[in-house]
Amino acid sequence: MVHATMTGAAAQAEYDASAEVEALGAACKPASGAQAQLTGAVATCRTAARGSDAAALWVLGCELRARHGYIVRHRTTLGPKQPHAYLHLLRHSFLLVRCGAGASSQGPQAPCDLVVDLNFRDAFTQAKSRPWYDSLLDALPQDFVGPLESLLLAAHIMAAATRLLFHQLGAPLPPWREPRAVLSRWVPPAADGFEDALVPLLPATEQVGLRGRARRPLPVN
Repeated sequence: MVHATMTGAAAQAEYDASAEVEALGAACKPASGAQAQLTGAVATCRTAARGSDAAALWVLGCELRARHGYIVRHRTTLGPKQPHAYLHLLRHSFLLVRCGAGASSQGPQAPCDLVVDLNFRDAFTQAKSRPWYDSLLDALPQDFVGPLESLLLAAHIMAAATRLLFHQLGAPLPPWREPRAVLSRWVPPAADGFEDALVPLLPATEQVGLRGRARRPLPVN
C-alpha cells in the first residue's frame, strides 16, 4: 500500500508503485463472465454516450436497458446536508446494473449488481504528476465496470497515492482529495445519502429531447 508518511529525501525519490499497479490491475480486471459481458456491453454502448456529464450517463443506462436487457438503476450520492461540509462529502452519479447468474474463478455466482462509473480514471488526474503516479493512472480503466468493493479498493489506492503525490510536490492536499472525501462519491456516510432511479425500457433516442436533455429517471419505490 502507498506510504503517505514518507518525508525528506525518501519522499522526493521515485516511488516504486509496482505493488499498487498490480493491485489495481486485479481490482479492475473482470472476475466473472457476467462482468466481462457487461464490460463489453458498456464499450458497445459508449459511442452513444459520449462525454462525462449526467446526460451521457443517462443515455448509457438507456442503451444498456433497451439494447441489452439489463435492469439499470441510476444512483446519485447526494453530498452534504450542511453547506460547510461540501468539500468533504462529494455528490456523484453512477449506474448499478443487475447481472444474471454466471461463473467465476470461484465457481457459479448468483445475480449481483455491478457498478458502471463513467470516466473513473479522470477523477484521479492531477495537473502536476510524477512518473510513478502516471503508472497508476495507466492501470485504471477509463470507465469502471465491476463490483462496488473492487471500485472502492481502486479508489482507496488512488486516494492514498494522491496524498503521497501532493506531499512529494510540496503542496497541501485539498479536502476533496482526502481518502474519506473521495470514497464518499460512491459510499456516503449516511444511510439515506443517495437516491436511486430506475432506467425505463426505452432507447436513448426516445429518452433525449430535442434540446438534448434526458428525461428524469423513474423513482424507485
